[in-house]
Formats: sequence, structure tokens, C-alpha cells
Amino acid sequence: MTHGEVLILGLLKYKSYHGYELEKIIEKNMMRDWTKIGFSSIYNILNKLHKKGLIDFTYEEEQGGPKRKVYSILGKGEECLMETLISMLSIPQCPQSDIDLGITFSHLMTKQQRNVYLKKHQEQLVSDIEENKIILDQNFKHKPNVVLLFKRNIAHAKADIKWIDEILSES
Repeated sequence: MTHGEVLILGLLKYKSYHGYELEKIIEKNMMRDWTKIGFSSIYNILNKLHKKGLIDFTYEEEQGGPKRKVYSILGKGEECLMETLISMLSIPQCPQSDIDLGITFSHLMTKQQRNVYLKKHQEQLVSDIEENKIILDQNFKHKPNVVLLFKRNIAHAKADIKWIDEILSES
């Protein structure tokens, strides 16, 4: 199951929504900062989940406008969501990362060049940590699951900062 599918099923677990409402929730909660989902892909994902029998929809009359599809998660969708969440939380995955690919071919530049760019990466991580702390404090400090997400991202950034320090000290 893709991250977009899990995101949509997770939101539909709370209540039924039409596509534009899902977009607003994703935007308001800054979910695009940690998962890739475009506005147009929301409707593609909804169609895909419907074809899989994980969600269904009804039509809602809109005053002065066309009927809208309102999507709801089905029992099969809830089961699939729970199985996927269990897997995501319990089985480590190696995420794909631009820096990993860059490191793979960093031998194509001088060690000095590599270190300059790793230092830039490290500086951006420090900035990202501060920005994440501000965003968390201003928007999400009362949402425990979101706090965990931000704390994990900050811990990863700190680990990468330490790793870059080790590389730079070896040079």
C-alpha cells in the first residue's frame, strides 16, 4: 500500500470526506512535509481505493453546485489500513534518500568538494531542526502522534549531523 493510500484511508477512518476536504486537511496539517501527495493525486488515490473495494462513496447535494462524492472507509479498508500500520511500525524499512545516492557517487568529486556539500547539508539540517521545533510548538504540541513524528524527524536530523561531523573530522 502506498503512503498516499495509507494517508487517505487514515483520514477516512475519522469520518467521511469529499476530495477537496481531504486536500484542505492535508494542507492545514502540513502533511506534504513528510509524505508525497499532490492535489491531483488525491482523486487518483480515491479512485484506486474504490476499485480495490477499500472505500465507497455517496453523492452529496451541494447548494447551487454539482453533486459531490463523499468517501467513506469500508471494513476491508479498515483491515487493510491496520495491517499496513502494523507493518510500518514494526518492520524497519530502508528509506530511499537523495543523500544515499549522492554518497554512492561522491568518489567522482574531490574529498574537499564532498565535504563542502556535506557541510551545507549539515547546516540545512540544523536549520530544519529549529524550524521543526517552531512549527511543532505553534501548531501541533497538543497532538501526541504529530509530536512523535516531529521528534523522530529531529532525532534523524541530529544523527545525520553527528555522522557528518565524524566524516568531516576524518578528513
